[in-house]
Amino acid sequence: MPPTPSPDPLLIQMVGGGTSAPWWGVPVIAGLFLVIGAALAFIFNLTLEARKQRTTTLTRWDDEIRKNVADVLRIHYAVGKLWAQQVLLINNLWFEVAVKRNELPGDKLAELESDTKAAEDWNDAQFRIKQMTSKDWNSNSERAAAYQEELYSLQAKIAIAAPPELRSATEALIDKLQISSYNDFDRYERYAETKALAETLASKVRKHLKVPT
Repeated sequence: MPPTPSPDPLLIQMVGGGTSAPWWGVPVIAGLFLVIGAALAFIFNLTLEARKQRTTTLTRWDDEIRKNVADVLRIHYAVGKLWAQQVLLINNLWFEVAVKRNELPGDKLAELESDTKAAEDWNDAQFRIKQMTSKDWNSNSERAAAYQEELYSLQAKIAIAAPPELRSATEALIDKLQISSYNDFDRYERYAETKALAETLASKVRKHLKVPT
């Protein structure tokens, strides 16, 4: 009896025969892709949050720095105006002293003119009296003291929040202002120097805040 011939392999595939994939293969592959996608999303979000946190840490004090430095510059400009007023006031007071001196009796005036030291002492004493009785002088003195206290407070705040280059620029400006004493006539020159320091401070703050120039 002749042997039974084997069916053709192509025919077997056509009628659904042969080896097929296990039933759980598709769900496992889908689940694997789901896990990989979730892991990638987690890593991306973690990296993004870390970068955001790092940026926040670097810039968390920027608003404070901007506000405090702006206040320092505001006071600097106000002090310049105060110094200009003070120089004019000093000139007016010395003019009043000169007028009073010329009103002295002839013998007293001749005595002062013959004694330089006595004349200087008299002039200084009269100037101090006019200082103490001048409302404008006293008002300016109170404003100067208030400015000085505010500057010291701002300097302390900037020392806490600002980087070293901003702290040093702020200290240089405040030290040069020295508004607690302003009886001399070099305030215009002093203000020119403080103006340069103020511009340096403003430039460094703009650079720190990455402000377009």
